[in-house]
Amino acid sequence: MDKEQVTEEVVETDEETQEESKTFTEEEFQKALQKEADKRVSQALETNKQKLEAEFQARLEAEKEKVVNTANMTAEEKAKAEFEAQKAIWEAEKAEFEKQKLELSTTKKMNSEGLPSDFASLVIGADEEETDSNIEMFKSQWKEALEKAVNDRLKGATPKAGNSKPSAVMTKEEFGKLGYKDRDRLLDKDPDLMKKLK
Repeated sequence: MDKEQVTEEVVETDEETQEESKTFTEEEFQKALQKEADKRVSQALETNKQKLEAEFQARLEAEKEKVVNTANMTAEEKAKAEFEAQKAIWEAEKAEFEKQKLELSTTKKMNSEGLPSDFASLVIGADEEETDSNIEMFKSQWKEALEKAVNDRLKGATPKAGNSKPSAVMTKEEFGKLGYKDRDRLLDKDPDLMKKLK
């Protein structure tokens, strides 16, 4: 019986290998592609649904707790709790407004200083003073880096020493080894030496 099982397993493996190397027509490929896309979209929708349900449950629990807490309160206590909730919302909105205002002023300051405003989010501090301090520090470091980069570019590479010898040291033997082009260059460069070496 063991031989029959091994034979069946080999046949199954061969069939699996043939399925993996199957050639698809354009229509079959599009169907398979659509099937995979549908599968991924379904997974994303399911994940999103679970996330929304969890958020809903959390909100529901918070509201239930709020109702239970307010049920035992007097009218004055309810008004005070409502006021505190509205105050918390207002303070959160105010903080967001102040943050946006600080981001805008930082961007303007960076532009007026000639600094790239893309770095504004990196220098924003807790308040206006800290942000100004960060801008000044960034400005000095930016200028140093810029100056170093410019100086490095202006330096360039040091010229390498050439293989040519000074014309005054050339001997007749060396002159004889020169090709036509090199002799022509020497004639243009130093006609007196050329006359001496001929």
